[in-house]
Amino acid sequence: MRTLPLKYKLVLAPAVIIIPVIFVIILMLYYLNIIGQQNDSVRNWAHTTDQIRIALTSSEQLQKITEQLQYTQSSENEELIFNYIELSRVLNGNLSNPVLLNKVHVNTLRELQSLNKNIKFKETMDLSLTATALTTIIPKLEQLYYSLQAQKRAIYIDSNEYVKDKTSTLAQISVSVLVLCVLLGIILSLWISRTTTAKIKQLAQNANFVCDLTEKDNRSDKKFDDLEDIALCLSIMSNRMLSTIAAEKLLQGVEDERSRIAMDIHDQFLSDLNIFKRDLNLKFSNVETSPLSDSDFKEINTTLDEFSFTLRGIIDDLHPQTLNMFGLQAALQSYLERKLSTAAHPDYYINIEKQAEKKLSSFQKLSLFRIILESIQNIIRHAHCSRYEIDLRITDDQLILSIDDNGIGMKTKENTEKNSHGIFNITQRAYSIKAKVQWGKSRFSSGTQVLITLPLQFTNSNKISTIDISASTHAKSM
Repeated sequence: MRTLPLKYKLVLAPAVIIIPVIFVIILMLYYLNIIGQQNDSVRNWAHTTDQIRIALTSSEQLQKITEQLQYTQSSENEELIFNYIELSRVLNGNLSNPVLLNKVHVNTLRELQSLNKNIKFKETMDLSLTATALTTIIPKLEQLYYSLQAQKRAIYIDSNEYVKDKTSTLAQISVSVLVLCVLLGIILSLWISRTTTAKIKQLAQNANFVCDLTEKDNRSDKKFDDLEDIALCLSIMSNRMLSTIAAEKLLQGVEDERSRIAMDIHDQFLSDLNIFKRDLNLKFSNVETSPLSDSDFKEINTTLDEFSFTLRGIIDDLHPQTLNMFGLQAALQSYLERKLSTAAHPDYYINIEKQAEKKLSSFQKLSLFRIILESIQNIIRHAHCSRYEIDLRITDDQLILSIDDNGIGMKTKENTEKNSHGIFNITQRAYSIKAKVQWGKSRFSSGTQVLITLPLQFTNSNKISTIDISASTHAKSM
C-alpha cells in the first residue's frame, strides 16, 4: 500500500482541526442570526405596546382638554386648543404607525382610525361628538394595550427559552467538536510521529554512516537531534561535492593550460627552432667555401635570444617566476607591461597593499593572480572600457580584492546564471582559497566590479602596512 507523502501528513492534522472549527463558526453565525431575529421580534412587540400606550395617554389628555373646552370662556380656549392640536397629532401618528399592521387586527385598527377622525382638530368641531369618540376609543385602547402587553410577555418568555435552548445546543456542539479535535489531533500526531520518526532515524543512521558523525558524542552540547545530524551530513556532503567539482575543474584547467603550452611550444618555439636549424645547417655545410662572418654570429645570437625570450614567456605563463621572487605586485606589473601595455589596450591602475599581500600564502597569491588575469581578459573582451583598476587592501577583518572598469557593464544575474567559462574559473579559484566572489556595479559611473572577499582567518601572517601604487605607462592621471 502506498504511504501518504510527508507534506500531506503535516497538513492533515491542522486540516482535521480547522475544518470542524470552521463548521462550529458557521453554526454559531447561523444561531446568532436566529437569536438576532428573535430579539428583533421582541423589540417590535415592545415598540407596538409603546405606540398604543402613548396613544392611550394622548386620548386621556384629549378627553380632559375637551371637557375644559366645554366649560371655559372663548378667551381662555387658545392655549387649550394648541395643546389639543399637538395631542391629536400624537394620537394620529401612533394609530397610523406601520408597526401596528402586523400586530393589531385589521378590523380593530380600522375602528380606532375611524374614531380618530372625529377626534382630529377642525375649525368647526362638535365637542360633544369628540367627547363621545374619546369616551369610546379610550376603553378600546386600554383593552388593546393590555392584550398586546400580554402577548409581548409571552413572546419575551418564549424568546428567552428559545435563546437558552439554542445557546445550550451551540455550547454542547462546540464542546463536542473541541473534544473531537483534541482527540483527532492527538491520534494524528501520534500517527505522524510514528510514521516519520522511523524514517528520520533511518536517515540519521545513514548520515552517521556516510559522514562519520560519531564525534558529536564528544561535544559538550548534547541537544543535537536526528534532523540536525541529517542537516550536518548534507552540509558536509555539499562541501565535499563542491570540493570535488572544484578539484576536477582545476585539474581540467591544468590540462587545458598544458595543452595550450604544448601548442605554443609546437606551433611557435619548435617551428622557429626547426627553421633556425635548417639555416644553421645550410651555413655550416658551406663553411669551407663561405666562412661564417661576424654578422652571421650576431644573427645566430639574436635568434637564440629570441628563442630564450619566447621560452621564458611560455614558462612565465605556466607559472610566473616573478610571483615567487618579487610578489603579486611585481608579477602583475610585469605581465601587464609585457602583454597589455599598448595603446590598443585600456589604461590600468594597480593599488596593492603590502600588508595584504604578505598575509597571503603562495597558493593564495597564485589563485588571486589567476583571478585577476581572468578578470582582465574578460574586461578586454567584453567591457569596451578605457580604464580598469585593481585594488587589494585589508578592510576590518577581511582582505578585499576589487577589479573595476568603466565599460558598458554586464547583466550580472544573467551572466552568473549562464556560468560562462571565465566566470566559472573565477568562482572555483575563489572557492579553492575559501574566498567569496561577487559581481556588481563599478565604482565608476558605468562598468562592472569583481569583488573578492577573503577572511583574514584563512590567510597567512601579520605584517606592517605600506602601500605600493603602480600604473601603466600610458595611464591617465587620477
